[in-house]
Amino acid sequence: MQLKQLQLRNFCQHPDLLLDFAPGLTGIVGANGSGKSNCVTAARASLTGDFASPGLKEANIRRDAPDDAPAFVHASWEHEGLSFEVMRSLRPSSQKLIIGDRKLTRVSEIADELERVLGVDKYIVENYLFIAQWQLFDFLSSDQATRMRGFARLCQVDKAEKIWSLLGTQIGVDRELAYGVEDTRD
Repeated sequence: MQLKQLQLRNFCQHPDLLLDFAPGLTGIVGANGSGKSNCVTAARASLTGDFASPGLKEANIRRDAPDDAPAFVHASWEHEGLSFEVMRSLRPSSQKLIIGDRKLTRVSEIADELERVLGVDKYIVENYLFIAQWQLFDFLSSDQATRMRGFARLCQVDKAEKIWSLLGTQIGVDRELAYGVEDTRD
C-alpha cells in the first residue's frame, strides 16, 4: 500500500497542506508542534474514519478557521495496482471513497470496501499500520501473551487456520474419490 498524496484543509494546525509521496520510505520532519503527527493521524483517519483525538472529530478543525470554511482530509492511495481516493470531511460532515468509476458515501460501505481492497480490517490499520510514537513503547513493553495476540491478529492467523482446515477437508474428500482409481503406470 502506498500513500500517493495527502491534502489537509483546516485540519489541526494546517490551513492548506498538500503532500505528494514518492514510492519508498518517507520521513516527515519539523519542529515540535508543526503538525507531523497530525499528518500521520490524517492518513490513518482517511482509511478508518477515526481521528483519534479526544472528543469529537470536529475538535480537529483548525481553531482560527472561519466558521463556514471547509475542513477535510483527502488522501490518494494505491494498493496492489488499484488506485483509490478517500475524503473525510469534518465540516461539513461527510465522507466518500472513489475507486474507478464507483463512489461510495456511506460509512459502512466505505469500511467494508476498504477492508476488501486492503485485505485487512480496520483494527489492523488502526493498531499496526499507523502507530503513534508513544504507542510503540506500549506494545514493546507489553507482556509476551499480549504481543503474541497482536502478532497473530496482524498476521491474520485466524484466516490461515480456516484455510488449513478447508484444505484438510478437501484433501479428505479428494482422497475418498481417488480410492476408486487404480494406478497402472510403471
